[in-house]
Amino acid sequence: MEGGPEQFDSGPSRVPGRLVGVVVLAVLVVVALVVLDQRRLDRSLPPPPPPTGPATPRGRAAPAVSTTPRPSLAASVTTARGSGPLAAGVPAGRLYARGRDVLYAIDAATGTVVRTRGVELGSTGPVSLVATRRGVLLRPFDTVPGLRVDDGRAPVPLAGALASADEVLPGPDGRLWALDVDGPESRARLVDDRGRPAGPRTRTSGSFLGDGAGGLLLQDVGGVWQVHPGPVRRLTTGAVTAAGPTTLLLHECDARHRCADVLVDRGSGRREPVGSERRGDPPSGTTAPGGAHAALTVSGTDGATRTVVRRLPDGEVVQTLTAPTDRFGLPGSAVWMSSRWLAVTAGARLSLYDTVRDVAVVPDVDLDAVDQLAWRPS
Repeated sequence: MEGGPEQFDSGPSRVPGRLVGVVVLAVLVVVALVVLDQRRLDRSLPPPPPPTGPATPRGRAAPAVSTTPRPSLAASVTTARGSGPLAAGVPAGRLYARGRDVLYAIDAATGTVVRTRGVELGSTGPVSLVATRRGVLLRPFDTVPGLRVDDGRAPVPLAGALASADEVLPGPDGRLWALDVDGPESRARLVDDRGRPAGPRTRTSGSFLGDGAGGLLLQDVGGVWQVHPGPVRRLTTGAVTAAGPTTLLLHECDARHRCADVLVDRGSGRREPVGSERRGDPPSGTTAPGGAHAALTVSGTDGATRTVVRRLPDGEVVQTLTAPTDRFGLPGSAVWMSSRWLAVTAGARLSLYDTVRDVAVVPDVDLDAVDQLAWRPS
């Protein structure tokens, strides 16, 4: 019509608008249903468990494994009465032997074995096994929590400074060294078996080592120092290859790189050479009380790892005990029970070596495969 307002044909443009509205409404309905369903599912599930492991301390990387603390719910303690000493002439004391998920506490004088099952750590790495006045401690080198097993008791988690320590070493008078590494710095605290402070603490660069008598050695650029008991003093510009209560076995090289072993009396400081000049990487191990022998872990040209016993000070190898690597790829364990007797895991079984008669015997005790030992004299 002329003179009237201009009319637009809006019919076809309304159809797409209605279609979009329908689609949006459908999407909103679907989203609402999904959210409602998820809420119902969440309410049907149990709440997640609280975190059970300690935070990863600085200086120790977390392993790519579960860090769930144990002991297992299946932990059990049983006793098998023995019929006599492990071998004629062995000293009185308790020998601890660790297997995959079991710990044995063996009375050397009677042969009685206390078997604690369920000693599971959930770790895929090496473990410190340290005897205490009341039992034994197991402290993994990774972030998996460790355990304390008192004699005749089920395992319980480590507490105090021991729970977060990178490593645990035997200390003086039944106490323990809790070691922590933070980059280039190392810290050591003397604690009791409950992780409570029980003596001095020290912090320095380098790496701490046990001295075989409850004290601390420090290995750093320039050699090895005795840190505790003080005063701090340098023992060698080389390395300590074996330590014990009365002697140290050192590996030293001169300016022309001629290397040899040296036996040091800890009381007098007297030094004497051991054997002849030797090349290659030095072994590691322990010296017997009295210093007449050393038990050393060596790797052969065939790739096998063995425990050898060297007579001191002439350095002659008097016994070689096959000690295949354990489940962590580490060599078998050896501990001196006395100046005469050495306990060793040879072929995943317990053997005792008599240095007087130069024989190795297998004690008559019922054990599964074991690969780590600790000793507590009476």
